[in-house]
Amino acid sequence: DAEKVSPCCVAVSRYMENIPITGYRLQERNIPCVRAVIFKTEKGQFCIDPNQPWVKRKIIEFWKSLKNKISPTSAPLIQTSSATENSTVHSGGKTTNHSSLH
Repeated sequence: DAEKVSPCCVAVSRYMENIPITGYRLQERNIPCVRAVIFKTEKGQFCIDPNQPWVKRKIIEFWKSLKNKISPTSAPLIQTSSATENSTVHSGGKTTNHSSLH
């Protein structure tokens, strides 16, 4: 995948290592940004194609794991807004940016 410089995801990957996610957010299309699901992991953040069938399953797994970890009275904070940090964005697995988006 080509390396891109932008404050948001400008390219997406179809695949991601099978590692647990610690959060996610949806980025809407706003040129040069592309529509993406940004998965947050211990290894950084990854820009993923939201149309991949495994993405929804990964999000469901995340919510199920949260249900097992939190009490019914506490609610998780999940961002759904676009990325606005100053960052270098990759669709691969390299980290060379300020907000660690891949």
